[in-house]
Parts: sequence; structure tokens; C-alpha cells
Amino acid sequence: LNSFILGEFYQTHAYEKAVKCLRDAIIMGTGILKVYEDYDGRVGVDRVLPTDIYFDDNDSLNGDPQQMIQLKLMDRDKLMANSPADKRGLIAATPQSYPDNSPDSGRTTADQVMAVEGWKLPSGPDPKAPGYIPGRHTIATVAGVIIDEKWHKCKFPFVFLKYSDPFTGFFGQG
Repeated sequence: LNSFILGEFYQTHAYEKAVKCLRDAIIMGTGILKVYEDYDGRVGVDRVLPTDIYFDDNDSLNGDPQQMIQLKLMDRDKLMANSPADKRGLIAATPQSYPDNSPDSGRTTADQVMAVEGWKLPSGPDPKAPGYIPGRHTIATVAGVIIDEKWHKCKFPFVFLKYSDPFTGFFGQG
């Protein structure tokens, strides 16, 4: 089992990404890695900037939010190839996005769209418990919803490293 885990760390470049995550935590207060099932069914690990993650201030007041949103610029073709076939026209109709409004941001050959991915955690860990309400996982663009499915996991698919825990709220202090 240890060899398998070490192999996954190696194939996902987790150690290199963890160094960047630590640097992000020191400088920005919070370092973030996203752990997910990749398009080929393997484990994927991505570094995520804290500026791309959003929590409701009231929901995250105690540091334990139940909802979160990630904004991500994505290659249009890659998003289309990994989305349901009936949603590809919606992605094709999504306007091109840029990281900022500076004059140079429009000078690109990349065809990227802004994807919004959101999670709402379920009401509890046991789906068979009375009153259980499943969470939601949604991916959308400005043109519409690409994926909307139930989310039964009690955690977000992220690893958060905080340099210093905040007094209130979610993000750490750098």
C-alpha cells in the first residue's frame, strides 16, 4: 500500500506541487491542492491559488464552510472533450475569457473559457440517516450548467494548508 501511495505521489508530481502549496501558505496565508479523479480515471493533483476559491463570509465565519466555489480558466477543447456530449454546444457558445482586463490579456492564441465549479456538502455522513440531504456538485459557464450532480462526500476535494489559523473566517494569515 505504501508503494502504491508513493507511486501516486510520483505520477501526480505531488511533492513538487506541495512545495508550491507551502510557498503559497507562507506568502498568501493559505496553500491549496485539489485532489480529484482525472479524465483518464487516475488520481489528479492541481495547485490552486487562494484567489480562485470563494466562500460565503457568513458560512465560513467559524472556519468550517458548507459551500465553496472555484473559478478556473479552462481550455475550451479540453472542457468540451471531458463534458457530456449534449453540453458541448453550450461550451462552444461560451464567450472567450481573459484573466484580467489589461490590454495585453487579449493578446493570446489560447481559447479559454471561465468555468465555475461549486460544491455544497451533504447534511451528514450517512445517506441512510433520517433527514439526510445530499450535497451538490456543479460545473457551469456563463452560457449554462454543464454538470449538476449529487455530492455525498463530507469534504471538499481540496487540501488546505494554512500558515496561521485565522481568528474568524476560512483563509489563513500569511
